[in-house]
Amino acid sequence: EAIASTNTELAPQALFRCGEVLMKAGDYQEAIKKFKEYRIKNPKGKLSEDALFKTGICWQELKDDAQALAAYSQLMNAQGYFRQEARFNIAEIARSVNNYTLAIQHYKAIISEEPQHPLATASKRASGICLYAMKDYIGAKETFSQILKDYPSTDQVIPETRLWLGRTLIALEDTENGILELLKVPVMYPRCEFIATAYIEAARAYNKIGKADKAKKMYNDVLKSNPTPEQRKEAEDFTKKK
Repeated sequence: EAIASTNTELAPQALFRCGEVLMKAGDYQEAIKKFKEYRIKNPKGKLSEDALFKTGICWQELKDDAQALAAYSQLMNAQGYFRQEARFNIAEIARSVNNYTLAIQHYKAIISEEPQHPLATASKRASGICLYAMKDYIGAKETFSQILKDYPSTDQVIPETRLWLGRTLIALEDTENGILELLKVPVMYPRCEFIATAYIEAARAYNKIGKADKAKKMYNDVLKSNPTPEQRKEAEDFTKKK
């Protein structure tokens, strides 16, 4: 703040850094004020898009999606890094309020404009999740299958994509193949965060088609896989009954 109050060439950057420090400290309202002050004083400053993007993040942390959308929307004509980042966050907000059509529109725009963008795979996966939520299981299956075909197994979205493909196949009543996809997650990605979820969904699917013994085995695997409290309770309740 001392530097920001001067007329030196470092003043604008110092003002922006004040906003970042406040943001990291969780003082989002004050951070927003600093970012706004930076943009007013430096409308063409090299950090103006960054300030606007971080303003959107602060509004999201404050659970004010309308203000976040207003900030991100101003970046739709940006030429640099923050254009697709803002678009992705708009899509995520739309998905969180079940506006799947709008979300898909923005995800597809990222993929269309910059197919090699780091967010492209996440956008494709999120589009598939939206289609699943809309009960367009055929569309979801095609989306998840295409991701697995187009991207290497090392891509960070692949484990969750396999999880969703398994769910989708089960929803299409292709249960055995759906379970196989679910169980590829713990086999192929033993350190990912979806292990317990994959096992519990496989257990539910087995139980639904009358294979209680296999369901019990899956639930036992859930208990060995760092489950959430809810998952642990479901698994324990099932194994005790059986």
